[in-house]
Amino acid sequence: MDVKLLFLTVVLLSSPLLTLCDPLYIMSAPNLLRVGSSENVFVEAQDNSEVDLNVKIIIKNHPQKDREILSKSVSLTANNNFQILTDIKIPDDQNFFSEDPDEKQYVYLQAQFPSVTLEKVVMLSFQSGYIFVQTDKPIYTPASTAGSFIFLHWVAVMEQADDVTAVTFSCSKEKHKHSSKANTQ
Repeated sequence: MDVKLLFLTVVLLSSPLLTLCDPLYIMSAPNLLRVGSSENVFVEAQDNSEVDLNVKIIIKNHPQKDREILSKSVSLTANNNFQILTDIKIPDDQNFFSEDPDEKQYVYLQAQFPSVTLEKVVMLSFQSGYIFVQTDKPIYTPASTAGSFIFLHWVAVMEQADDVTAVTFSCSKEKHKHSSKANTQ
């Protein structure tokens, strides 16, 4: 009986506190941000009381946090359900980052809401694209010929390319080279 009374007292005393809570603020971003490429960041204010919010998304250097690398403001309104998916692009200026390719580098990603700042440490990648290789067979023997297709998704190349990109690959054992031209459109 005493346990039930204690539980009921705790529930009744805490219920006014639950109704007076601030909105739940959310920031979601990839765990790895590619430098020089557009990346998406999602911010949201759940249970907001119909008041428009200005949110500032900031990227700062790690670990000092003394330089602002990027800053962008977004507005959360009732029209966008107090949530927005926005893109950010970290500049590939070497003044912000180390030139050592083997060094793992990070930044602070912040979302500054009017009453709270959310912060996340995110790793950086300096590779701006992907190469996909598709072959015609899953296993090859030394005497078999290989048929392959190479798909490039390289943001920097695609933005600056004309109509044709040349791809060259070689087999080190046979020392043959093969070149092909691909349409980038």
